[in-house]
Amino acid sequence: MHLLKKGGFFLILTGLLQFGKVTVSGQNLQLFFDTGRWIYANDCPDRPYITSTVEMLHTDKYGLFFYLVDMDYTKKGIYSAYWQLIRELQFWKFPLSIQLQYDGGLTNQYSFNHAYAIGPKYNYNNDDNTRCFSGGILYKYIQGNPINPHNFQVSITWYISFAKGLLTYNGYADFWQEPQINISDYAFLTKPQLYFNFNKLKKVNDNFNLSLGTEIRISYNFFVPDKFMVIPALAIKWTFWE
Repeated sequence: MHLLKKGGFFLILTGLLQFGKVTVSGQNLQLFFDTGRWIYANDCPDRPYITSTVEMLHTDKYGLFFYLVDMDYTKKGIYSAYWQLIRELQFWKFPLSIQLQYDGGLTNQYSFNHAYAIGPKYNYNNDDNTRCFSGGILYKYIQGNPINPHNFQVSITWYISFAKGLLTYNGYADFWQEPQINISDYAFLTKPQLYFNFNKLKKVNDNFNLSLGTEIRISYNFFVPDKFMVIPALAIKWTFWE
C-alpha cells in the first residue's frame, strides 16, 4: 500500500540556514487545483481535483520542527487526509543534521501504513540565503508491510529565490523502497513549485504574503502502480510569519 508523501517543506531550507542566527516560526496555507483526472482519465477518473496543505515550521536551539496536513477533496467531500511530522536535530555547526520523521493518513476507503524514518541530512545555503539545498538518506520502517517493513528513502529539497524575490522555485524529490505484491518495490515522487510573490512588487505591502504559481507532480509507481505520470496543478499560497 502506497503511503502518501508530501513535501515542499515550507521553505524548510531557509529555516535551516538561519539556524543559530535567528528563530524562525511560520505557517502557510496552500490550495492546489489538480488536472490529473482529465490528463489520465482512463487511469484515475475519480482523482481528487482540489488539495489543501497546511504547513508549519519552527526553529529552536536544537534544530527545527515541521509538520504538514494534506486534505484531498472531491464533489462529495473530503476524500483523504495525510500528515507528516519532522524533527531535525542540529545543535552543532557542522552542516549535517539528524532527521526523525513520521508519515500517516487515511482515505474514505482505507488507512495508510504508519511509516517512521531516521537518518542523516546534509544542508547547504549560499551567503544571501537565496539558494538552498538539502539531501538525506533515511532508514524507513513501514509498519504492517507484509513483505518487508525495513526499507530506505532518499530525499532532496531545494529553494531558489530570484528576480529580486518576485519568484521562488522550491520543491522536493523522494525515491524510496516499499515492497509490493506483483508491482515494483520502488517509487519516485517529485513536486517542484514555482511561485510569484506579490509582496515583492513595488507599492505592495510587505505583509501581503500572497503567492500564485504552479506545482508539477511527477511520479513513478505512486498514484498508479508501475506507471510514470506528470500532473500539473495550479497553486495559491498565503504565508503567515511570526
